[in-house]
Amino acid sequence: MTGPDRTPPEPIASVRLMTSMHRADHRPRTLLIAAFVAALAVTGLLSSCGGDEATESPSSTNLDAQGVPEPESDDTVATTAPAGAGTVVQTGESGESEVLFDAQGQALYLFTPDAERPADAPPTCVDDCATAWPPLLTTGAPVAGGGVDGALLGTVERADGTTQVTYRGQPLYLFASDQPGTTTGQGVGGVWFLVSPTGQAVPAGS
Repeated sequence: MTGPDRTPPEPIASVRLMTSMHRADHRPRTLLIAAFVAALAVTGLLSSCGGDEATESPSSTNLDAQGVPEPESDDTVATTAPAGAGTVVQTGESGESEVLFDAQGQALYLFTPDAERPADAPPTCVDDCATAWPPLLTTGAPVAGGGVDGALLGTVERADGTTQVTYRGQPLYLFASDQPGTTTGQGVGGVWFLVSPTGQAVPAGS
């Protein structure tokens, strides 16, 4: 009798060769993963070192309800009229009195002899007088600033064709020797006076 057909076992050398090939197949993949991890580490290091160049995100206290950054507060308030608009007249304090100023903080005055001129006649302060007391001119309808009654603002044409701002019918002037906020022209010659918000001459010494 012939015995059962038995397949001889695979040579040990073949098993070792296959195992070696299996391990070799995994080496490139392992090296690729290691290189990727190293690249990520380098990227994170560069990001942390470049913190000075990064743009800071707005603080949560500067975000509105929708997460939009709110504009920073600005305590500076523009008092000049928009381009093409008329001259601004506003009020301010001088001593214990509230008086008229222009948009640059220059005090405004009335000239009492102007009250004696006919209605709509040109102002009487001209030539050398107008050099020392420049008229408050405008290129459009004057603009009422804070504390000013816009109904009292008006204009009058000067002899040279320019337009001067009036308040309650009185032409308004600046004083060439004044600085913003000063009122050194008050009471000069007994004919120059600061102007109240109601359009009255402010008595000297007030």
